[in-house]
Amino acid sequence: AMKVYVATDNKGYILAYHTSAEFTAFEEAEQENPTIDISKLQGYKIQDGKLVFDEDLYTTYISEQEKAAAVEDGKELMEQLVNEKVLVTASDAEAYTMRYLYPEWSADGVEYKKDDRMMYNNKFYKVLQNHTSQESWTPDTASSLFVEISDPNDEWPEFKQPAGAHDAYMKDDKVTFNGKHYTSKIDKNVWSPTDYPAGWKLVES
Repeated sequence: AMKVYVATDNKGYILAYHTSAEFTAFEEAEQENPTIDISKLQGYKIQDGKLVFDEDLYTTYISEQEKAAAVEDGKELMEQLVNEKVLVTASDAEAYTMRYLYPEWSADGVEYKKDDRMMYNNKFYKVLQNHTSQESWTPDTASSLFVEISDPNDEWPEFKQPAGAHDAYMKDDKVTFNGKHYTSKIDKNVWSPTDYPAGWKLVES
C-alpha cells in the first residue's frame, strides 16, 4: 500500500489527490491498489484509513451533479420565459424603459405581429399591423406599419406626423413643434400646428 493525500469538499467528496505530502491541509490515507480512476475521484472515500471506491457514493454524486445542472437549466429557462412574458405584457411606457432588451428590427422576412416592439437606429417602435419584414419597409419610413414610442418621461415630445387614427394625437396631448409647445384641442388630431392651427393651443413657456 502507498500513502496518498486527499482534499475533500464540504460534502465529503474528494476533490484533489496527491502522492506527495507537501500539501499539509490534505488528509493522509493508504491506497492499496497501485492505480485509481481519477475520473471517478468523487466516488472514493477514506474508510479505516484506507482509500476505497464506493459505487453508491459515486452514483449519489453523479445524481447530485445532474440535479444541479437541471436546476441551472431550469432557472435559465424560467428567466427567459419571465423576460419574454414581461417584454410582451409591459405597457409602452414600461417597455420604453426596457427598450434595449427588445430585439433590433430585422429586414430578413421576419413575421412581425401587431404590437410587437423593437429597436431601430436607436429608436423604439411598435408594430401597427401584421406583416413580413422587408428591406424597404423600415420602421422610420413605413408609417402604416410602425409607430415610434416616445419617452414617457418627456413632457413635451417632438411632434410626429400621424399616419392615421392609430397614432393621432388626442385632446390635451402635448408636443414640441418648431421649438414651441402646443397642446391638442381635439381628439384624433392628425394635423400639425401649421396645417391646422385651430386644432392646437400654443402654450407660452
